[in-house]
Amino acid sequence: MTEQNPEISLRPRSVLTSSGWHWSKLAFWLSVGALSAAVSFGLHHLPYFAEHELIGSIVAVVIASSTAVLAVGLAANRRHAHPPVVVVAGPEQQQVSPAVPEDIEFCASLHALALSHGFFVSLGPLFMRAYYETFLSSPHAVALVAKVKGHPVGMVVGVTDPAAHARWAVRRRGLVLAGIGAGAMLTRPVPTARFIRTRLCAYRRAWRDNRAAGETDEQPTTRRAVLTHIAVLPGARGAGIGDKLAHQFLDEARGAGCGQAALTTLTGERGARDFYLTRGWREEGTRIGADGQASLYMTIELDGCDPTGAA
Repeated sequence: MTEQNPEISLRPRSVLTSSGWHWSKLAFWLSVGALSAAVSFGLHHLPYFAEHELIGSIVAVVIASSTAVLAVGLAANRRHAHPPVVVVAGPEQQQVSPAVPEDIEFCASLHALALSHGFFVSLGPLFMRAYYETFLSSPHAVALVAKVKGHPVGMVVGVTDPAAHARWAVRRRGLVLAGIGAGAMLTRPVPTARFIRTRLCAYRRAWRDNRAAGETDEQPTTRRAVLTHIAVLPGARGAGIGDKLAHQFLDEARGAGCGQAALTTLTGERGARDFYLTRGWREEGTRIGADGQASLYMTIELDGCDPTGAA
């Protein structure tokens, strides 16, 4: 359904409509039923289940159903939803507020659309939703969403204490993220090879280090927040929404006691170097990521800074 008014125009792409969502759900359970029947037929010919005893029949049904749900669920966790295309004309309707659980789907789909170069996107929408949930739940993170008349158009997430957030995520969500990621890689050979080649050893070290680290680790003199991800829908860019999101994130970081903030952005045309330079950020050097991709490392002092770039 399309809503038209002078300020905002929504044109959904592949976001499922209400009827489309029901058809998708029906297709999922029909697939589960068909696979369950096939597995049950196979189990029927095994010696253990040949006598048709009640207990054996129940075990067969449980095995068949569980196998079907797991297999179809892994196969279905492949396509990210696309957020609607939004065109914004007036900044007076723009509002930035803390993200709520209902915004997780939007944040994950916008990330897949605007920041598709990252490895996490290749693990599917289920992993991305779990990943963004950590930013909403962690006491050391910030998650903000920009909306126009109630419609989300942009988001920013980051951390005010990177080490503490990493420990929290590993201890509170580590097993969930690892389980979803492992399940996704079972049906994705290319991301699996990429993970083994570029990240497996590093993640093992990080897991071990975070488990060994205590909550009373010595803190640096100046706490440094990290702006992890920021994105705005393509049709909403150029209206100052990115400015508002970055400004609000820095205010949150300052309020959490941080004296400095940092981020990385891709080099070249795919990055946002000029955007940040005109708003008080400075280059600190180039870093090479796990995939061999070069990124600029940038920082900004929070005491007395004006992240909007105004004089």
